[in-house]
Amino acid sequence: MKTLLPITAPSATRRQQRVRLGLASLGLALGVGLTSPNLHAYPNSATTTGNSCSVCHGPNGSGRSVPGLLAITGTTKLTDLGKQLGGQTRGPLKTFDVLPGNEVDLSVQVLPAAGLAGAATYSLQFKRLEMSGQKYSTNNFLTWADANPAGSGWVKRDNPSVPAGVTDPYFTKDLAQNETGTFTFRLAVQNQTPVDVYDLEFAIAGVDDNGMIYYDRHFYLAVIAPELLTDQAVTWSEALSAAGYVLQVADSPEGPWQNYTGGTAVIDGSNVALMHVSGGSKKFFRLYKP
Repeated sequence: MKTLLPITAPSATRRQQRVRLGLASLGLALGVGLTSPNLHAYPNSATTTGNSCSVCHGPNGSGRSVPGLLAITGTTKLTDLGKQLGGQTRGPLKTFDVLPGNEVDLSVQVLPAAGLAGAATYSLQFKRLEMSGQKYSTNNFLTWADANPAGSGWVKRDNPSVPAGVTDPYFTKDLAQNETGTFTFRLAVQNQTPVDVYDLEFAIAGVDDNGMIYYDRHFYLAVIAPELLTDQAVTWSEALSAAGYVLQVADSPEGPWQNYTGGTAVIDGSNVALMHVSGGSKKFFRLYKP
């Protein structure tokens, strides 16, 4: 029986910074200014603002959308959250699963879309690493590292428009003219990342013979808890100590949390699961790895 369990939320200061960031930039800037078909350049509009590259390259700017130019690959799992905590309704999205403390290969395919006109030069973008969880809590944020091998071509680009002290990079990868194929970004998800579902995005922006072009694909990264337990009733002290976890208990999902050191718990399998302890009382629990 799988048990998806949340881990520690960020500090109040970090939450405030992230909220400001989320309102300021739902997408991160990637612009491609070109003076020859094989030259990739990033103008001021791409590197000094919090605008999405779609602002210039998309149909609401001076460019156009090219459907079918990108497809998420490497997973067949689909997740439909309905209305996300952030208010968006995206329908079923491809989903990658990862355990805290592990790496995951996120892959996207660039396709020979019919909407391209002649010679096209473009760059890939990987973004939305700063956005909060969309299933369990908007106080949950990814803690991650770039795990790409040397020579991968992915370049980290910080967004200078975000509040001071907040790290908010996005990544770009320049492609050759009309290049197609599958490209992978290797992301390391660190131990302290809370269990949740995160809405990430690959995008592509550039120019072809008819002007500026843009297309993007959202996908989910589901950070899941280890499957430590196989039975409904478990003795927590035995199940958790071997894995280095402690069980913490609270009267509400927001805490305050205290270590739970004994007894038998029956869980319902949800992320913030309801725990029934002796005497019939009901509390919330989470796994925490010190």
